[in-house]
Amino acid sequence: MELERHEKPRAKIGASISLSEKVIVFRASKERKFDNQGRGKLPQYRSIPVPNKVTDDTDLVFDLRRLARSSKNQDKPLWTMSRTTTWRMIKGVMKRAGIKGKQATSKGLRHGFGIAMLSGEKALPLNILRDLMGHSDSKITEIYASAIGEEKRNLALKAWE
Repeated sequence: MELERHEKPRAKIGASISLSEKVIVFRASKERKFDNQGRGKLPQYRSIPVPNKVTDDTDLVFDLRRLARSSKNQDKPLWTMSRTTTWRMIKGVMKRAGIKGKQATSKGLRHGFGIAMLSGEKALPLNILRDLMGHSDSKITEIYASAIGEEKRNLALKAWE
């Protein structure tokens, strides 16, 4: 499946998750509502492929298959909270998990995702990670994927194996 930021995905449930395609679909929240000429812009979406376990576990929690059968729920997103509420929830989960410092933020979570995707057994190419993270330029992705300190050491040692 291609990762296109500019096309509306064919998700069954309110452009939030597609069980058949195994993707979570996000609406870009930082996109400008108007272009340089003042014309309104359509919302931008991006699809993130996820393992079967993620969609199966999400189905268990939100009963996605039942929602997909109901025509009145077709256009409703699963998560309707604001960016601020989401940020507070992430901070709370990080605190309960005992994660402290710069890592205990939304940006820290994105950094961890970037490093994990680049340092796995089958590292993602930077252009695919850029699309998954919703960046228009790979230079922004490089900021999130910069390893420092112990991360840098572990990645360098792993490369020698």
